[in-house]
Amino acid sequence: MGHFADLLRATNDDVWNPLVANPFVAAMADGSLPPDNFRFYIEQNIQYLPQYARTLALGAARATTEAELQRFTRSLNQIVNVEMDANRRLRDRIIELGAVDHGGGDGMAPACQGYAGYLIATAATGSTVDIMAAMLPCAWSYHVIAAQYPNPTSHPVYTDWITFFGGDEYATYLNKLVDELDEVVCDVSEADLTRLRGHFRTGARFERLFWEMGFTMERWPDQKAKS
Repeated sequence: MGHFADLLRATNDDVWNPLVANPFVAAMADGSLPPDNFRFYIEQNIQYLPQYARTLALGAARATTEAELQRFTRSLNQIVNVEMDANRRLRDRIIELGAVDHGGGDGMAPACQGYAGYLIATAATGSTVDIMAAMLPCAWSYHVIAAQYPNPTSHPVYTDWITFFGGDEYATYLNKLVDELDEVVCDVSEADLTRLRGHFRTGARFERLFWEMGFTMERWPDQKAKS
């Protein structure tokens, strides 16, 4: 990982370490995760990703250089043309395996809504670097988590997820993101660093909440989970 990404994480290990020691993906890796939980997670992720993409689009709109514009549009392409379709295919396959509907597709759950809203608000009010710091925990943690399981138990759905995010192609995409962050923050003030660390911390917190939501299948108090 690039130096500045490590700097953001350095004071946030108390949030980062529990995130990457992720029991949800560990259960995917050994094949023990119930299909119902994965369906809920993936249905929430399908609703989250368009908001993640809109955050990137706002970053592109706020770009002040051609390099920044390319950076955000490349990531936007990754989400819209790769990951959104991949998530829909995973949803369809887990349903084919008999995963029961617990309402994951019936609107954003609290953790998903909070995370998406935070990213959009950061993009609407912050700089391009603020946006990059807030979004970094998502892309970075997915690779770190998945790469811990180079030989997952064979599963018709989970293996593909782990292989994709833990693989070399995604690592190349991530490393470019980190290198680009280094390029734009070569000289930041202490106040800027404190703010960017805060964005990274909040993003990592929401990532952990999102995974925990997959286990609990938490809904809003007025909604009843489908049986």
